[in-house]
Amino acid sequence: MYYSDLLKNLKKGKIEKIYYFSGEEKYLKNEALEKLKSLLIPQKEQVFNLDKVYAGKTPLDKILNLVQMHPLGFEKRLVVVNEVNKLNSKDKDLFLKHLNFIPDSTYLVFLSDKKDAKTKFVSELKKLKAQVVEFNPLNSERVGSWILERVKVYGKSIEKDALELLHNFCGENLFDLAQQVEKLVLFIGDKRRIEMEDVEKVVGFSKIHNVFQLSNAVGEKDFLRSVEILKNLSLYGEKPGTLLFFLTRHWIRLLKIKNFNQKKQSLSLASYLGVHPFYLKDYQKQKKNFTQKDLEKGILHLFKAEYDLKTSRMPTDLVLDILIYNLCNL
Repeated sequence: MYYSDLLKNLKKGKIEKIYYFSGEEKYLKNEALEKLKSLLIPQKEQVFNLDKVYAGKTPLDKILNLVQMHPLGFEKRLVVVNEVNKLNSKDKDLFLKHLNFIPDSTYLVFLSDKKDAKTKFVSELKKLKAQVVEFNPLNSERVGSWILERVKVYGKSIEKDALELLHNFCGENLFDLAQQVEKLVLFIGDKRRIEMEDVEKVVGFSKIHNVFQLSNAVGEKDFLRSVEILKNLSLYGEKPGTLLFFLTRHWIRLLKIKNFNQKKQSLSLASYLGVHPFYLKDYQKQKKNFTQKDLEKGILHLFKAEYDLKTSRMPTDLVLDILIYNLCNL
């Protein structure tokens, strides 16, 4: 079973006596645990009927005593055992023996940071009708879907480019993404839709400013300055995917402005490019540095760099250095 399946069961009111949460995705695991807590025990009753322990730090006899305890002033109690993967084989066997005798009022959740749903201990738990839930890191596509759903929780929507930019900044770290979505929702106030400009202002103005400098240096064919900025951004931990995203967006805008024909367009040039009028002068100046053919070749270089970042064993710094060199020498 996976996180999404667990949510469906919880919505139906189907709650098991024993759960085993395994895997490396801590945010979703924590979210699932909070849902279980809220469904099983009201906040005011959690003081006496909710216990959290760490298997690597808490003596086993104390954990077993907590499991055997009856609730106080309520009909249920919940025991959460963190880092259960740190129990040795002997303690796991002893734990399994005691699970046959836990009170009907006790609910038990095991948390493991490892992907160990197929171990002997877990197999034995299944025989006791424990529900095993796997929490694996989300891939890029699923993170995008998660961001959409997260924004919907607040009654908002997010435009595609803004979502992609947010994803590029935070990567697959759901804790960071959740915090940034909350900040964005507060920032836009009564607005219904999160736009690219909102993400630029809230998530990383200083980062974007530096990435803009890199994009402009490349557009000006200033190779030495481009390499210097790239080096500084890398030192400060800027993700290669973020850098490539901005370079690609900048290059596509140069290609669009090269082909722009005011007579055939009902939009202004700024609206057509999707930029603030303030930035137009940079694009108009830089477009003169490249022919149409140069810009088309640049797109191929960008696609190749994206492919190499995902599949090549070549160091990411070298991939980006080669890309910058190729773009500046068109």
